[in-house]
Amino acid sequence: MKKRILLVTHEAGVVQSVPVNLRLAGHRVFVAGCGLDAIKKARNLLPDLVVVDATLPDMDGPDVIDMLRCLPSTGSLPTMLFKGRPGTGPGGMPEGGLEPGAPASTELLERVALALLREETEAGHLAAQAREMGVV
Repeated sequence: MKKRILLVTHEAGVVQSVPVNLRLAGHRVFVAGCGLDAIKKARNLLPDLVVVDATLPDMDGPDVIDMLRCLPSTGSLPTMLFKGRPGTGPGGMPEGGLEPGAPASTELLERVALALLREETEAGHLAAQAREMGVV
């Protein structure tokens, strides 16, 4: 099933590679380059997943996610935070959980696939519980 993914980033390398690969995987991809644009698009599109860069030109990624969670129309949307520019943090540990040396777009694609699978699994469990309770 085609999933609608909102990718929120201003990093040129991510904008150029990730949407193409997600489309090849059968998804519909929408891109927002800043936090305010992301909030507007999320409210209109109600995507299956919102993937947010940790650093945006107008606000931080966690702030975008917090704002989405506060709005009734977007509060339950699945979100995922990523770091557009991989690097190492204190003590040589990878920032944002990125594997050292792994291309950011490849790792991001893997994370998106896992996030979508997790959402499908959770939705399936909820549907089964509802059937057991006679709700559906």
